[in-house]
Amino acid sequence: MKTFKEFLNELAPVKVRMDKGADAKKKRKEAKKDYKKDKIKINLARKKKRVKEKSSGVEKKRKKMAAQGKTLGGDRITKRVV
Repeated sequence: MKTFKEFLNELAPVKVRMDKGADAKKKRKEAKKDYKKDKIKINLARKKKRVKEKSSGVEKKRKKMAAQGKTLGGDRITKRVV
């Protein structure tokens, strides 16, 4: 049978101190830049896919859902029409 302390050790891993050296900071900064670049690429690819999605089935479903006041995914349209 495990003790309470053993259960705690399994649940919460030990925190490791962040390396605050110059090299480590530089690596973190580069990793952050790379992540931001990848994030932009991913979002652009999503946007292109959305633009290309013009099959007849998608268009028909979009019109049907819009008539019900919903988006293609089934969420309510919350824009105000002025």
